[in-house]
Amino acid sequence: MAYREVRMMDIDQVIRRWLSGEKIRAIARSTRSDRNTVRRIVRSAGEAGIGQEAPWPDEGKLQAIQQGMGRPGATTAAGEAEQQLKPRTEQIRACLDNDHLLLTKVHELLGREGVVVSYSALYRFARKWCQFGRASSITVRRAECLPGEMAEADFGRLGLVQELGSRRPRVVQSFILTLGYSRLCCVIPVFK
Repeated sequence: MAYREVRMMDIDQVIRRWLSGEKIRAIARSTRSDRNTVRRIVRSAGEAGIGQEAPWPDEGKLQAIQQGMGRPGATTAAGEAEQQLKPRTEQIRACLDNDHLLLTKVHELLGREGVVVSYSALYRFARKWCQFGRASSITVRRAECLPGEMAEADFGRLGLVQELGSRRPRVVQSFILTLGYSRLCCVIPVFK
């Protein structure tokens, strides 16, 4: 199965359901998560001091749980690769920033020099130490218009919601309307 990053919303839902007494299998089914992922979230919550008698955790604890939820088993390999790549930080940064090389080309050049690490380890290293892949300051230009002249419409999936009086969750969609002049945004949750 492919790796999927655990979002803060997923962690929040799992912890809420676990504190209300739901079983792991039921939580996994309703949140569409893997049972092992649910177990890891519950285990991390227990280690963070979240329990039945404790008050609801603050954002700091939830973020600590999310940061600890990385790929299982990836920490040991990442540590070895990071030790190999650490002396070459400036070289990697220069290749990315000054020479404008793709990260795949940097990976190939490092391999030629005898530094053998996986591409994913190099990617994590470049994100952590070389500011690779950070959001640029380029913004999308908005269309200038008069009030009431233009609006943008979009649809999206918000997720699953347990409807009152029902045992099964329903998918909630969203209708999003953004006015062109004021950029006022209206989000309307809908079931169909």
